[in-house]
This record gives sequence, structure tokens and C-alpha cells, in this order.
Amino acid sequence: MSDALRFPDFETVAFADLRREYERCDPTVQPERCARLTALFGHGPVEPAAFPESMPTIYDYEP
Repeated sequence: MSDALRFPDFETVAFADLRREYERCDPTVQPERCARLTALFGHGPVEPAAFPESMPTIYDYEP
């Protein structure tokens, strides 16, 4: 089992920007990148949500 980690604030990407990257992605040019974006957006509605502030980031994590 793995522990969940949230992204630190300085690595946060706006939801609209990420969706726009998915919509503009060309799988003939960047197939791996587009596959990752399709894994997020290509299977139904997606809504933005924040991880709880109490969840550690990789910089806070101590197993």
C-alpha cells in the first residue's frame, strides 16, 4: 500500500490550463503525454478538488 501525497502549492496547475492541454494534445506528436492527459480527462466528467491541507507533500513526508 502507498501513502497519498498532495502537490506542494508551488507545483499546482490550474484545472482549466490542464484541461486545455488535454484538448490541444496531439497524440501523433506526443503520444505518452496525451495518454496521461486522456487517463485524467478521457473517461467522463472531471471536477477540480483540492487535497486536504493536512495531507503531506513529498517535502514533508516521513514514512
